[in-house]
Amino acid sequence: MSGLGVLSTGFYILRSIKLFCFLLSCLFFLTVCGGSGSFDSVALNDCFSDHSESEIAKDLGDINAAIEKAEKPLFDYIALAGCYNYQLGNYVLADQQLNQAFNQSEDKEAKNVAASVLGLVYIRHSQKRKIKPYVASASQHYLGRWMLVLYYTEYYRENGDKGDLSSAIKALENKHKEDDATTATNRLLAHMQHIHTLEESCISKPDGEACSELEDEKTYLFDTAFGTLTRLLREQRPPSEEPPESVDSA
Repeated sequence: MSGLGVLSTGFYILRSIKLFCFLLSCLFFLTVCGGSGSFDSVALNDCFSDHSESEIAKDLGDINAAIEKAEKPLFDYIALAGCYNYQLGNYVLADQQLNQAFNQSEDKEAKNVAASVLGLVYIRHSQKRKIKPYVASASQHYLGRWMLVLYYTEYYRENGDKGDLSSAIKALENKHKEDDATTATNRLLAHMQHIHTLEESCISKPDGEACSELEDEKTYLFDTAFGTLTRLLREQRPPSEEPPESVDSA
């Protein structure tokens, strides 16, 4: 074989080796990272699933398998597992997994989603006083910005403090700055502002029409907030009589 033929053969072999190594590296990458692909579109946007309870249980099994096989903690998967466990009624485990994602993850998205979901869960289970450590992270995610509107609205419902209503209005105005406003959220904001005006009028004229209108308008607001909360949580069943106990906050 001529020198040119040997050289050509050598280049062919070298190119084949490089192609093989490239394909092998791609296969390795897909094996290690591919597990998250089927869940990412749901996991760190809404976290909760629209699927049936049986489908959620099956998906949770796949998620748990990926978590167990991983060499390093997959905190986005752990947060997602927390959401799915909540939907399946495993509230204590959900609380633990979401707090693990919040406290240990360096992935801001996983941390922010976990904080947002924990806030929603604590509102649902009448544990609002646990929410303060999660507020800063939750404010970085659209789900958390919703949570903050509901958080201050729930305090307003509980205490009747006009300052809490003002905080809820500011939270919704901030949500409009960060996220796209909709016709529905604009109506909600206008309704909250109307209630604030009624509160002011009722203070100056306790026997006026504003006071008689105020209670009906507040009831409508609280019903709207409750409906929004249950929609965001996508609950599959009523909340447990035993609310989740956080292992990291009091």
